[in-house]
Amino acid sequence: MQGKNGKNFFYSLMWERYGTDELYFFMFIMLIALLLLNFYIDNAIIAVITLVLPFFMLYRAFSKDIPKRKRENDVYLKTVGKIFAPFILLHNKRKMKSEYYFIKCKDCDAVLRVPKDEEKITLICTRCGERVKTTSEEMADKKHKKAKQKDKK
Repeated sequence: MQGKNGKNFFYSLMWERYGTDELYFFMFIMLIALLLLNFYIDNAIIAVITLVLPFFMLYRAFSKDIPKRKRENDVYLKTVGKIFAPFILLHNKRKMKSEYYFIKCKDCDAVLRVPKDEEKITLICTRCGERVKTTSEEMADKKHKKAKQKDKK
């Protein structure tokens, strides 16, 4: 099918269907990895998974139960977010190191950003709502103290 007829066919086929999402792409990458692994290691369990996984992927993509598929994807994203959160935080801290100081909330240990150019600032923790008052001078002093402690070791 070509032209508008093919396009209309696809649109009508996917009308009110869930389609693809991040979980679908993760399963697709896992499928490729398992196929390659099964090529080198002939394993019955991997072979069964590589046969079942595409059907599950198609089932999710063509499903009309959109809220349920969205919940599944949200659980996946939340799990992946918990796993990669420390790495993302470290990357962001390195990227914004020249513009911000980073402190932890005293109540919940959430990481808060303090702009280096602000003299006095009151931060409100987004996680617990605690107010944290600080100055850029205090942050610079803390940074120098940490550097001195590292030099002593």
